[in-house]
Amino acid sequence: MQTKLLIIAGAGCTLSDAMNQPISNRPPLDRGFFRDVSRTNYTEFDIIRNYLRTNYDFDPTERDRDSLESVMAIIYADLHNPTLAEQALETFRGLITLFNRRIAQTTNNLYPTNRFKLYRILAGALDYGISPEEITIITFNQDIQIEKILQKLQATGRKKRCGRIFNFPFCYNISNASGRLSSPPKRIGKFEKGDQYEAGIRLLKLHGSLNWYSIHNSKKIPKNSILNSSRKFQITPRATIEPDMTFTAKRKRYTFPLVIPPVTHKAGILHQDLHPIWNMAETALKYAIEIVVFGYSCPANDFESANLIRRTVHLNQNLKEFSVIDPTPEVFQRYVDLAGIDRLYYFKKPESYLKS
Repeated sequence: MQTKLLIIAGAGCTLSDAMNQPISNRPPLDRGFFRDVSRTNYTEFDIIRNYLRTNYDFDPTERDRDSLESVMAIIYADLHNPTLAEQALETFRGLITLFNRRIAQTTNNLYPTNRFKLYRILAGALDYGISPEEITIITFNQDIQIEKILQKLQATGRKKRCGRIFNFPFCYNISNASGRLSSPPKRIGKFEKGDQYEAGIRLLKLHGSLNWYSIHNSKKIPKNSILNSSRKFQITPRATIEPDMTFTAKRKRYTFPLVIPPVTHKAGILHQDLHPIWNMAETALKYAIEIVVFGYSCPANDFESANLIRRTVHLNQNLKEFSVIDPTPEVFQRYVDLAGIDRLYYFKKPESYLKS
């Protein structure tokens, strides 16, 4: 079925519902990431800071250096330097762990209400008569805020009128999603399993997700496992993320989330099971009737995502509206340049879009 509403969600989408939280408790953005984590007692931060001071003579908390993406790119490149590889691996592993932990700890206590912005956008679309299977969400976020919002929508009276809204884990469109499901203890809050023969809102997570994880025998996960594009992974239905989740049977085993870090040339480490999801996103962008970008700036070094939008949107003959919701006008200009179309609308706040 054709996508009538396609939402591209970025970190700003989650952040928009956390603005009443203290700055230190808000979900991380690229800029200011290291300033915020420096206030924590994470040992991984010291490893990263010492590596950058020793090899590059700068501190990541310096205002003009405080960029998660820039630091990630530096360390990722050093993984392939024979002289630095061993030390870079420890630092890269620590940075991924720190990134995952920071996202989880700042979003676990964000419980959706009917005032959350994405909730209101989706509820409005459903009330307008768009069916769940006509809605696609493309996200570059690894948190599970969208899942929690879909779960809340599923619990409303719209379920009876609209049918299945949140079809976990089939909403991800991952092969053998049901077979990948883990079985947490009964006392753990979980997403209810849906029905593989029903539809619902599609949730295409192009950069992976914190609730998708591989299992390893050591906490010091080797480079070949981290960058393995075919590593086996499971999906946990936990509604609260445990970034340092472990298992103990005959021996203790460790988990590592399947996330695509913010580095250049993501295609080189993209898991093979994510390629079909990218293809679905491409098709949806080519044929969607309305596209809404909510809080995703499409960074300059995210070439795969930028090319995806540049390659598809201008070919879309069905597109009636392309809206950008972001407090920064420069982000709107970014999409003007990328999309190459005339039917673009800018909204500084989601409330303005909701009133349009």
